[in-house]
Amino acid sequence: MNDDIRYIAMQVSRLEALQGGQSHGFRIYINSVSVHGNVIANGNVTSQNSQNYPVSGNIESMQDIIINNTTKVLGHVKAEGEVRTTQWDFSVGESIYAGGRIVSPRNDPADHLVNGNRDQFFPYTSPGLTQLEPQGCDVFDFSGNDLTQEMARYQSELGSQGSITVGSYPNNEWRITPEKIERYDETWNVRNWVEYARSQENFLLADKAAFYRLENLKFAGSPVLRISGGDVVLVIDGDFITGNGGNNINGSVVIDDDSSLTVFVGGKVSLGSNVKMPVTQTFSSSDRPTFSIFSSYESDGVGVNVDGGGRVVANIYAPYTKASINSGGNLFGSVRAKFVDVSGDGAIVYPSNSSPETGNGGGWQLVGWQ
Repeated sequence: MNDDIRYIAMQVSRLEALQGGQSHGFRIYINSVSVHGNVIANGNVTSQNSQNYPVSGNIESMQDIIINNTTKVLGHVKAEGEVRTTQWDFSVGESIYAGGRIVSPRNDPADHLVNGNRDQFFPYTSPGLTQLEPQGCDVFDFSGNDLTQEMARYQSELGSQGSITVGSYPNNEWRITPEKIERYDETWNVRNWVEYARSQENFLLADKAAFYRLENLKFAGSPVLRISGGDVVLVIDGDFITGNGGNNINGSVVIDDDSSLTVFVGGKVSLGSNVKMPVTQTFSSSDRPTFSIFSSYESDGVGVNVDGGGRVVANIYAPYTKASINSGGNLFGSVRAKFVDVSGDGAIVYPSNSSPETGNGGGWQLVGWQ
């Protein structure tokens, strides 16, 4: 597998909202999410974060910065427009600059700065920020194709192998290797592994790989999908839906240490509580991304959804749609999407030396925000 795929798992140091050709720019809204890095926008930045969810770096805006909760910023706050807060306990570590007013309930708004830095308070002073350059959201190059073109190529060159429902009796357990897909038939007079499909050879970037093309992939009941024996690529014309309610505490998606799963999806992706992946790293023992999802779905609505208290270890690339991490959903890895929404105790954690199980110290960053 080509190392270029590794880029979707890279940590970055800032969140950016970019907009080309319009003066107002894109906005960033953060609510109950810890930011390990900087928040930088051509448009407004609005924070609902409490001090329990600090920004470890800076907040910068070409327009206004609005603080509606007790946000704690360890670095500086700089706006070419105004800085406005309704909160007495909003705190900043280094400095506050505003090209316009600084509005605060405090008698002396400089008191939002920590002791020793309260002289670093500059209303009506341009911080000298520069407009972020616009960039396309789909930046991945599949040997000359963009994601839509690559998906179309796979659909023209690979034969369809039907739809799979993992977890529907008598086929609760499935396994996929570079050679074949198998299901375990629990029927009393079978109780054995039964072959479902053989792999098809094609190229993932410049490398030959084992492919399967499915109409849909859905989970039901208490499913187990195991990837073993090496690297596997799935092309799903329709939806990849895992659903909620599974009770398999050992993990409904299991990817062996020496294996990886890459999924191209044309429809919606929904990873719910049925996906409780075992604690693992985002790279396999052969230093390849363990689980990568490339969504070519086009919509301003939600095309990739992670919710329901599941635990997903994956890298997600969805340049034409919204990715939503919500309702206790946990994504351990990275995401690039047209829009990104993290809410309802959802979390994006990039595992570092901390435990991926808790996410402590790992933090989260977005590869891109458009």
